[in-house]
Amino acid sequence: MRKILLVLMLVGQSSFAARKELKVAIYNNPPHVFANPDGNSSATGAIVEFVNTYLGSRKDLDVKVLTMPFPRCLAEIENKKVDVAFLVAKTPEREKVMSYATTSLAKTQSRVIVLKDSKLKEIKQFSDLDGWTLGSSQYAYLPPELLDVGVKFDRLGGLDHRVRNLERVRLKKIDGLFIANGLSVDYLMAQNNKNNEFRVLKVPNEMELYAVFRKDLDPKTVQLLNDIIEKNHANYQTILSKYILKDAP
Repeated sequence: MRKILLVLMLVGQSSFAARKELKVAIYNNPPHVFANPDGNSSATGAIVEFVNTYLGSRKDLDVKVLTMPFPRCLAEIENKKVDVAFLVAKTPEREKVMSYATTSLAKTQSRVIVLKDSKLKEIKQFSDLDGWTLGSSQYAYLPPELLDVGVKFDRLGGLDHRVRNLERVRLKKIDGLFIANGLSVDYLMAQNNKNNEFRVLKVPNEMELYAVFRKDLDPKTVQLLNDIIEKNHANYQTILSKYILKDAP
């Protein structure tokens, strides 16, 4: 009996030891992720559900989800301190220091927030913003088409950069606020446009959001993650639809 128990214990320990630890970085990005940027509370949202369902349930992976500000996500991937980060737009600079999944998880369209009385009623083409100065996050993806037509970006850092930029729009210190991920604008407006001071304009671009991997992540794990993302791309859209704010202005 003792021999049987010992064998079972050894098998269990061997199985546990074979699990690969996978550190996954996420950042506050509604509706994909709802999280306190300081990581003091549990994150929720579509990416969290996706990771728990398709990665956390696997017996061969020991998944640890870490919530952090977006700039730190990029830094931790580049410095090989985390293995995977979700929802990263592709740029030549980032491709030098991280590897991208073969299939994106989501698409988004950028937005510009302007004052309600702005003369610009819609953005039909990038040149409609020629000569404008737009606030943005210090680390946001900037469409090259906007840079090509002479848009100037006044970039802010810090966790409250969006609220601070909105105040600068209100004071007419900048022409508008650029936000790369359009879906998150609904939540920003729900919280900060209660006096109906602002309007939201769609930018005529489409941006893919990817999972990215540390450059030295072993090929077997990279292939596994790529397969999971490719196989469940449509499932992620279904998950995401549950978290989109239906009654946002």
